[in-house]
Amino acid sequence: MGTQPNQSVYRPIVGTGQNITSSGTAANNSTAFQANTSIIRIAPTQAIRYRIGPSAVAVATDTLLPAGAVEYVGIAKGDRLSVIQDSTGGTVSVTEMTR
Repeated sequence: MGTQPNQSVYRPIVGTGQNITSSGTAANNSTAFQANTSIIRIAPTQAIRYRIGPSAVAVATDTLLPAGAVEYVGIAKGDRLSVIQDSTGGTVSVTEMTR
């Protein structure tokens, strides 16, 4: 996993939490990220593969995030998060963060 940002300088944006169900088919966040979101927090209950971009569609060779891990990832305006299960379906909690 990459370098994690200093989490103390970021705070959750209230009301922006989303859950994505991971399965054998790629799924995206249902609501676009807010303009003031610069970081998202990703926390899956099962291992996932994920991709971020304006029209992202996750595939089985994308970045692996193990079950129970938490990752903070920078995003750009217009980005979406796409996830796919690694081997077992689960729930992915996504929280938008700002300074």
